[in-house]
Amino acid sequence: MSAIRETWLPIPGSSGAYEVSDNGRIRSVARVVPHSYSGHLTLPGRILKPQRIASGHLVVYVKMDGRGRTRLVHRMVLLAFVGPCLEGMEACHWNGDPTDNRLANLRWDTRGANIRDSIRHGTNHQTAKTSCPWGHPLAPPNIVPSKERVGHRKCWACSLARNTAQHDKDRHQNVWTEKEIRAEADRRLDLISGAILDQMQAVR
Repeated sequence: MSAIRETWLPIPGSSGAYEVSDNGRIRSVARVVPHSYSGHLTLPGRILKPQRIASGHLVVYVKMDGRGRTRLVHRMVLLAFVGPCLEGMEACHWNGDPTDNRLANLRWDTRGANIRDSIRHGTNHQTAKTSCPWGHPLAPPNIVPSKERVGHRKCWACSLARNTAQHDKDRHQNVWTEKEIRAEADRRLDLISGAILDQMQAVR
């Protein structure tokens, strides 16, 4: 059985001291460095052991431009094999596994696309929310449309109530208490729910 082919490329900015593979591995390259006693020292190349951070992503400690720093493995894979990240883009994992840094599993894409991926994978904490802090259901139609398009869940009733309260404050008419805002949010929820019921009855 033949071994799986692994392609290695220099990590941009590392002056050839480190390489990354399309399988998501990082290695240092054998090199000669100055030494205070012998004049020079040969450092053998080795595979670096990644560490997992709180977000679940893998990082390695590398020395670049004479300074050591911790860098994300998936970004180094993309930088070497795809190129720099364009403005407004970020690294995305197709399968949602932040430890799977194979080139085939990575891409530069938008924040919105990354959020949609997390919803598809079931890893987005927003999808687990069923109600807002005031107990209003977080389900259509009580979700702010603009937030729903990017995978977030925000109570529309509460948003409308707070917008109304802010409008009054801006016009120096009235400063609402939290109790008044909550009462207005409850009223808005009744209106939102009532509109849906009216539509359903009209269809019947």
